Amino acid sequence: MKESRRQRRQRPEDSQRGRPGALPSPSGWYGWLAALVPLALYWPILGYGFLLDDFVLFETSPSLSNLGSIFQGFWRDLGGVRIGSDEVISGYYRPVFLAFSTLYYQVVGAKPGAWHFVSLILAALLGWAAYRFFVRFDLPPRTALLATLVFSLHPSHVGSVAWASGLQELLAALFSVLAVLSLRAREGHQSDRWPIAWAATFFVLAVLSKEVGIALPAFVAVWAYLLPPQDNPALARRLRRATWVLSALAASYLVARVAVLGGVAHPPASAPSFASSIASVPVAFATYLKMLAAPVGFSFFRPERPHFAPQSLPVLVSVVAILGLTLTAVWFVRKRRSVSGSIDSGLVLPIVWTVLWLGPVMNLWALDPQWMVTDRYLLIPSLGLPWFLARALPPRIVQGVLASLVVVFALLTLRYSAIFESESSFFEAMAKAEPTSSTVFAERGRLLLAAGEKLEGRRALERAVELDPLAPRPLLSLGEIELENGEFDRAEQHFRQALVQRPYASKPFKLLAIAHAQAGRREVGLRLIEEAAKRWPEDFEVQLLETIFLGVEGDRVRAEVAFAAAERLRPGDPALAGGFDATVERLRGTIAAPPR
Repeated sequence: MKESRRQRRQRPEDSQRGRPGALPSPSGWYGWLAALVPLALYWPILGYGFLLDDFVLFETSPSLSNLGSIFQGFWRDLGGVRIGSDEVISGYYRPVFLAFSTLYYQVVGAKPGAWHFVSLILAALLGWAAYRFFVRFDLPPRTALLATLVFSLHPSHVGSVAWASGLQELLAALFSVLAVLSLRAREGHQSDRWPIAWAATFFVLAVLSKEVGIALPAFVAVWAYLLPPQDNPALARRLRRATWVLSALAASYLVARVAVLGGVAHPPASAPSFASSIASVPVAFATYLKMLAAPVGFSFFRPERPHFAPQSLPVLVSVVAILGLTLTAVWFVRKRRSVSGSIDSGLVLPIVWTVLWLGPVMNLWALDPQWMVTDRYLLIPSLGLPWFLARALPPRIVQGVLASLVVVFALLTLRYSAIFESESSFFEAMAKAEPTSSTVFAERGRLLLAAGEKLEGRRALERAVELDPLAPRPLLSLGEIELENGEFDRAEQHFRQALVQRPYASKPFKLLAIAHAQAGRREVGLRLIEEAAKRWPEDFEVQLLETIFLGVEGDRVRAEVAFAAAERLRPGDPALAGGFDATVERLRGTIAAPPR
């Protein structure tokens, strides 16, 4: 019996096959369009430079040239590998991203355009995968294409695509969508083995690219619960089995995090306590929902931070808004249920997707306050917006609404992505959008100093420290200015404050000790170097300086002990040529006061 038009529309994958001898269906090109449109829109980013973390992740870190760092990434945190610290200095366990970036560096080096190019490719692949995702969840091809473009061009994606370091989010998003696609494979599969195996593989790649991938098992579990077994017995069975497999992998991943980081999370010193951040969770969640529905006023750094009392107005308004949206959603779903006789999983799943993928970024107590709420965290959750609209809106208007959003989002994305063109354009825009960000003032200070505007640069750094007394970058930069001006006490104070978040920052203490000695206060320099030797016993330069200080002071016994430690750390180093006496004599001028 010939199928009706409605039946064919409900099976979009069949409509793409075409009949023998017939012209290809236009929907056959939709997957390509889904990939090409974000590629074309973001094409200007190929001329953009590096920002913020880009420099250490893709340019300056010695680990980029060391292929052994790929293996180190499986038992060390990302920050420790890239910074070169044996201590855990970040809560980021991302060995897949680390391996990808290290291997890619071998091919392209530190060229910003090459790193933006890979972001473009990942954004295009994510667009293609999102289109297949919507088709597999039974959206008609044209609606699926428009829904994909709403997702791909959502302005919240700008921080993930136009910022080179955002490729961590792109990798996690792409692998997560591919994992769902693997489970939603066509029912022609007689065995669940391969779909589940592919889903498990993509899940591991996702969660090892960025922590947000941990939400996938929860989504699959809810999906399995909402799908009536009688509607699709094969898929229901596969989802139940996949839930157990993915949950076991998630548990193993958490065990690995504890082993590497010393806990499930490794909060920075600036992170709030769990109790003090709880009141901010509703504010952060409501902010994400607002940015999802009305993504205007882009800001990389946002003011929704843990400074709210439980009874404060922002918290109360957020709680009321979330409660109202929840009740509305329940009423809407129940209304649909009363018509169909069962829960409309196609309507509930988009809501579940958005909520669950926001879950991992609600751990505000494990984040630096400046990174608690940021647009790019909506990359994966934003897929739920067009998915929900495609299911909830009447068929006669759904494509018109989605097409309108595509146009609006494209214009906003073009506008916001231009912010990332250079450091000056970025920090100028961020200073206007969020004038209470320590990072913004710290980076502006750095740029002003590089331009020779020392007074204004120092003021910007002082403002950064005022906003965040533990922010290491402005503390170290400010200390270097003070050291250069002979303000040794203030420099030492700021260097010590920086150790709270950067316990590996030995260089400022070495410079400060040398500066004291050259200023005629060798005993102060010796005190600092002795402290540094205890704090950083594996630092070759610290041990070498202790050798020189003690040797010049005539404390030969202790000086030889320090010299032996330096030899152990770097046997054969040219600085140690000739033995102990030759080394002290050759380098004693390093700590000598200049002649008057």
